[in-house]
Amino acid sequence: MRQDKLAALRVFAMLADALALVFIFGALAWVRQHFHAWWPYDIFPGETPVLADFETSDHMPLLVLVLPIWWAGLRGVGHYSAEALLRQRRVFSRALRGVGFATLFFLSVLWALGVGGDFSRTMLATFAGLSIPVLVATRWGFRRLSTPQHHAWNAPVHLLVVGHLEAATPLLCAIERHPEWGLHAVGVVGPEFIEGDTTPPWLGPLEALPSALEAHAVDRVMLTAGPWPNDVVQSVADACDEVGVQLSMDANALGLRLASAEVETFEGFTVLSFSSRTAYPEALAVKRIMDVLGAVVIGIMTLPLLILAAVLVKLHDGGPAFFVQERSGRNGRRFRMYKLRTMDVDAEQRLAEVESLNEMTGPVFKASTDPRITTWGRWLRRSSIDELPQLWNVFRGEMSLVGPRPPLPTEVLKYERWQMRRLSMRPGLTCIWQVSGRNEVGFEQWMRLDLQYIDNWSLGMDLKLLAQTVPVVLFGFGAR
Repeated sequence: MRQDKLAALRVFAMLADALALVFIFGALAWVRQHFHAWWPYDIFPGETPVLADFETSDHMPLLVLVLPIWWAGLRGVGHYSAEALLRQRRVFSRALRGVGFATLFFLSVLWALGVGGDFSRTMLATFAGLSIPVLVATRWGFRRLSTPQHHAWNAPVHLLVVGHLEAATPLLCAIERHPEWGLHAVGVVGPEFIEGDTTPPWLGPLEALPSALEAHAVDRVMLTAGPWPNDVVQSVADACDEVGVQLSMDANALGLRLASAEVETFEGFTVLSFSSRTAYPEALAVKRIMDVLGAVVIGIMTLPLLILAAVLVKLHDGGPAFFVQERSGRNGRRFRMYKLRTMDVDAEQRLAEVESLNEMTGPVFKASTDPRITTWGRWLRRSSIDELPQLWNVFRGEMSLVGPRPPLPTEVLKYERWQMRRLSMRPGLTCIWQVSGRNEVGFEQWMRLDLQYIDNWSLGMDLKLLAQTVPVVLFGFGAR
């Protein structure tokens, strides 16, 4: 697995554990404070009560110590190691040992600070005991959500290998032996491979690389050891740079000048990974957290509106309330995008008869006078309510809150090569195009705005675009 992907996975796992620990700590404190109201007897009879008076407000500040100490204990026993995260091995034993070490250290800190007598021992014992099954359950649920079947963000990295037979074969064998790397070889481009029924398939000579990148969903190109002439290395780099695909190469083949580079090791294969855009794994992990939280919060807030709109669409003509359409996502991955239906049921079959109404340049269709749009559909589009079901795509990881709009696969086939790079980032609900006039902007300028977003991306830019999207949606600027 790539180091940036593993780092993002580790951040998610730590945040999931933190939320679970904060919840059970707060719940236990509340139960402990109100325990005497439900059970007036002490644990053991006697003049000195075992369960003394308890105040939640006095104990909640201790979370400032609990969380980092529990994190440190779990990290110390490998609870967040690649093996534990990817293979789910010895999760219970790691949680048991990590919580044990954390509890002992926590008691030592309380004693050193001189506040041990003010902390409820029953509260600590119960919290430590519950931490273990809760951490195991959290890891199980996290794993279920992050597998490719349930979550697109953890899908394998599609790798295209460029190289001679003697150099590419050992690399392919190593990738097959190590599924934890998260690499899936989609094909090989090289001079010595023979076309036929091979796994992975031979996609042609070096000259076929640009067409192979267009025909397949490729996240990364691996250039094996040479000898490669400088012009060949440069042509491979240019082909990857044009469509925004990451290029990795054997450390023996140098000569590239791209935006960023990192060194990785795959069982003896030392490679340099070059990218035309700088990657910040921690920032991308935070972006994904923002997407999940935003999709949940916005989804809950707008659920009554979505249900009402779906009922109105259904009652209008009896057709389905939702419209599902295949779109192209990151690096050409296809996914099913959801919308509220705003057109007649047979709208796609009638596309040919309204093509003359197209008001956009390039391979996209937008028409303000489209007769296929229903009465309710025109209002839903102007208010952008029809886009609300895409929050499910955001939650699944197929889309983001902010990013280039996902195109149709038929539109991608008509892209110029420089326009392909807009697929190098996860598509989103809003982007620079949406806050710059939407359909009032020409197609080529639209594409350049998306590339501007990719080249200058930051978390601050995402927050700014989300804020700018609010008045655009409320007043329907540029909507059709």
